[in-house]
Amino acid sequence: MTSINSKKDLTPSSPSIAIKFHLFAFALMSFACFTVYSNILNAPFLYDDVVFRDNPIVHITRLSQMFDILFNHNWRRIGFMTFAFNFYLGGLNPFGYHLFNVIIHLLNAIVLFFIVSKTLMLPSMPEQLKSNAYKIALLGSLIWLVHPIQIMAVTYTVQRFASLSALFFLLALLCYILGRLRHSKGRMWLFGLSIVNGLLAVGCKENVAVLPFVILLYEFFFFMNLSFKGNKKKLLLSSIVLVIIAIILIMVYVGPDFVDKINSGMVKRGWTPYQRLITEFRVVVLYLTLLIYPNPSRLNVDYDFPLSHGIFSPPSTFLSFILLASILIFAIYWTRRNRLLSFALLWFFINLVVESTIYPLDLVYEHRLYIPSMGPIMLFSGFIYTLEPLKLRKVGIAIAVSVILLFSYWTHERNLVWQNPLTLWEDNVKKSPNKARVHGNLGKAYLDKGEYEKARIEFEKAIKLDSHMLGAYDNLAVIYIDHLKQYGKAREYLYEAIRRKNDYPSPYLNLGVINLHLRQLPEAIKNFEKVLELDPNHLLGHYNLAASYFNLKDYEKAISILEKGISIWPRSSKLYGLLGVTFYHKGAKEKAVKVLRQALDRDPRNGMAKLYMKKIMDPKEVR
Repeated sequence: MTSINSKKDLTPSSPSIAIKFHLFAFALMSFACFTVYSNILNAPFLYDDVVFRDNPIVHITRLSQMFDILFNHNWRRIGFMTFAFNFYLGGLNPFGYHLFNVIIHLLNAIVLFFIVSKTLMLPSMPEQLKSNAYKIALLGSLIWLVHPIQIMAVTYTVQRFASLSALFFLLALLCYILGRLRHSKGRMWLFGLSIVNGLLAVGCKENVAVLPFVILLYEFFFFMNLSFKGNKKKLLLSSIVLVIIAIILIMVYVGPDFVDKINSGMVKRGWTPYQRLITEFRVVVLYLTLLIYPNPSRLNVDYDFPLSHGIFSPPSTFLSFILLASILIFAIYWTRRNRLLSFALLWFFINLVVESTIYPLDLVYEHRLYIPSMGPIMLFSGFIYTLEPLKLRKVGIAIAVSVILLFSYWTHERNLVWQNPLTLWEDNVKKSPNKARVHGNLGKAYLDKGEYEKARIEFEKAIKLDSHMLGAYDNLAVIYIDHLKQYGKAREYLYEAIRRKNDYPSPYLNLGVINLHLRQLPEAIKNFEKVLELDPNHLLGHYNLAASYFNLKDYEKAISILEKGISIWPRSSKLYGLLGVTFYHKGAKEKAVKVLRQALDRDPRNGMAKLYMKKIMDPKEVR
């Protein structure tokens, strides 16, 4: 029997050791992943989670409705289908959504492990990397897995779009690699799976449109052996195909008026494409520093990042350009000396192309590093195993293990901030004190908690920083309606919001609510009809319009509106509750019981539904 400590047993060529190592690696990654993210499984929905939380197409009652999303929703349909599946299983209980995100993150680390280990065992790789392939892959995957920069793509529920697209992206690349390594008929199935995963990735998030370019780069680096000789035709044909694919993706995602949409998007944000592009030089340098030193004190949700107005304004713009250009030139220059180093650096840059150039998005978001970060992290892991002598390598491994432990602690610590809206936005306000949107979000957190005075102060700060913060006007009006009962002051804020954007439905909704409070029912109806004109799917628009007709005792009209609302929001206890009450007052008590039970099935805490069920079942008890 050969000793388990022998050199032979530690190489990837030993099947028994390989299987044991894989099982050990998967167990270790699973433990690490669920440990660092264990404290966010019950965290509430935050920020842009309204994208699925308040989206009626996600609120399915039958699995067959998933096909409605597949064939009728936007280009992130695959991501929305997973949110719909979560809703089908557990409604809006955050636990299932967070668990799903954590599992996706773990799967990404496992697929990354396979890609790296397969790459390091290619014939073109140095023997030293081949013999340590599994160790390098595990070390790098663990660092990437627990790195605090990944929190935005894992803890922030809606950024499942980023992590899920990454999973299909990596699977597409892995299937391609496996297909290239096989010489049997099965390779075509693997290539087919690569295409399928690529399409699924595109159905989650737009930035993975660079996948064909990444695959071509991988082919050139690791299968063509960096040689143009004998590969010119193949590279030319591949390049033409990639250009065609890029044009098709642009046409599908943005449309033929691509340039106009880019320009109009920039105008809305107050930038030019040139300003955004040169600002991103500094943003990418920030990203690099966050990869190296991701202390929670440096991490943020909504960065207040100053715009670059010229290549020397501020001077750090030019310095950032020089630094990034130097890294890029170095990566290309060292291609033949160290292909792994070059590929890892190019991987970083190419996977930032969509979101860090001229597309009119917010300047900085940490989840944009989810795929790009894999390159530099794996480079660090591989570098450790090239250290000589062995004693120095052991020191490097000890440092890497320390980094894993430190990053795990920081990720767990940073996740504490995400456990409720107040802690998140209070932290964000400290880091971005001059950004209006951050104060608006903190104000909303205070408002939801019933801390009206603190909320008012934050909304007023938001408006002072940006007079176009429509949500701040609307929420100030809510304070004056619900808490202070000063309807005149509330109307001032609502009219100001409408003056700035007359197709914004929320001010009309709150004007209608004021009308309801004052029993001005015809005026209320006009405002709620305006809400539904601007947003036909508005849940509260349907509810309040029906309530207005209910108060006018026009029960037929109220029922018609509620039934239409329920067809859009089939899981709304609120709509079912009012429908049941309307049937009760109409005298249709059997229908009322049936509908009220449906309301309570959807939300057992529905007070109105419980009260009317008691009235019907035991009228003597409820007077």
